[in-house]
Amino acid sequence: MKERKIYKPDIEFWFKPIDGKIVIESPYNRANFKDFLKKENGEWVKGEFRKKSKPKSDEILGFLFGALYPLYVLHNKDIKWEDYPDFVPNQFKIGNLTKEEIDDTHYTFMLDLRPIMTFDLKKNPVKQRDELKKYNQKECMAYVSDVCDWFLENIGFIPNVEKYKKIRDMALLIREKGLEEYQEN
Repeated sequence: MKERKIYKPDIEFWFKPIDGKIVIESPYNRANFKDFLKKENGEWVKGEFRKKSKPKSDEILGFLFGALYPLYVLHNKDIKWEDYPDFVPNQFKIGNLTKEEIDDTHYTFMLDLRPIMTFDLKKNPVKQRDELKKYNQKECMAYVSDVCDWFLENIGFIPNVEKYKKIRDMALLIREKGLEEYQEN
């Protein structure tokens, strides 16, 4: 049987409108766009233009995946933690936390807090989760705020953001300079 090549005609890239023209700065994206135009020559295509939004910050994503989700996993395992000591990295090391558990937690929260209702072939409603990668900074902050509200209602507290930042910064410094140099300072 001959192998079929699957062609996905969708293309997405960033450009700058300058003097009424589309300027694609990335040579890779420019080449992809030209290839797309050649492949779709004479066909109708749909163009959609949106203003670029502010991207999600690493800080808010780090708090979500490095503090909130681990707290949920540990809470479900009845592992208690006081305030926010240098605890989560140790829990990975001793096996109380896994990346799969964090990913499952993300899936669960997105499904519960940001569901998308679709229909299967029999016209039955099906609940699916939205994707965080589609969110801009504002939407991401609203989602994290909803996760924090859920924590306050169901667990009773959220990790202290300032302590989390200090621990994160300490971990980054140790990674950069080494433990011995960090302990000397």
